[in-house]
Amino acid sequence: MERNSTDNTRERGRGPSLLDAGLAHVDEWGSVWFGAIFWGSILVAAGRELVPNAAVLLVAAISAAIGAGAGLVARRRGYWL
Repeated sequence: MERNSTDNTRERGRGPSLLDAGLAHVDEWGSVWFGAIFWGSILVAAGRELVPNAAVLLVAAISAAIGAGAGLVARRRGYWL
């Protein structure tokens, strides 16, 4: 009988690895991260063109928050459009 690495880690008392936990997190919250990163970056570019004298960090924070909010809505609905 062959033993795989997951059996070995359970015998030593370890839980899931950090990579497994990270992948599970991305699988569950991927649409929120997508909204914050992708839509946030698009909104940053648009915001810097529309309000050139605004603080870049403020525009980036607001844009990321709007993008994450859109991601939360998409996560709740189950789809983007």
